[in-house]
Amino acid sequence: MFKLKNVNIQVDRMTIKNNHLEQGEFKLNPNLSRKIGQLKDSVYYTELRLIIKDEPDFRFPIDLEINIKAIFSFEDIKEETKKDIDLFLKKQGVHILYPYLRSAVSNLTTNALLPPVVLPIINAMTLFEEK
Repeated sequence: MFKLKNVNIQVDRMTIKNNHLEQGEFKLNPNLSRKIGQLKDSVYYTELRLIIKDEPDFRFPIDLEINIKAIFSFEDIKEETKKDIDLFLKKQGVHILYPYLRSAVSNLTTNALLPPVVLPIINAMTLFEEK
C-alpha cells in the first residue's frame, strides 16, 4: 500500500473564444481526455483536458479549452504498489479533478458574460473505459 501525502490542483490552460453565433439551440459536444504520468520520485499527476469547439456538425457559440491537473505526492511507495498508483491516478484522480473542471467551465463562461455552460454530473470512476 501507499500513503497520499499531498494533492495540488493547478490549471495549465484556460481559453475561451466567442464565436458570435446567432441565438438558437445548441448541443454540447465536449471532448474530454485524461493523461497520467510521473513527474519525479513519488510525485505523479492526473490531467484532464476539455475541448468544446464550434464544428460544422455541432454548432456551438463558444470555443473553450481547459487543462487541469492534480499533482499527487505519495509516501511509502513500493515497487509492487506502482500498479495501484496507476489505478488511483486513472480512477480516483479523475474523481477528484472532475468537480474542479465543472466549476472552471461554469465560472469561465459566466465571467465572460456569456450564458453559463454546465457540464453534467457524471460517475467519474467510469468515465474512461480501460483498454
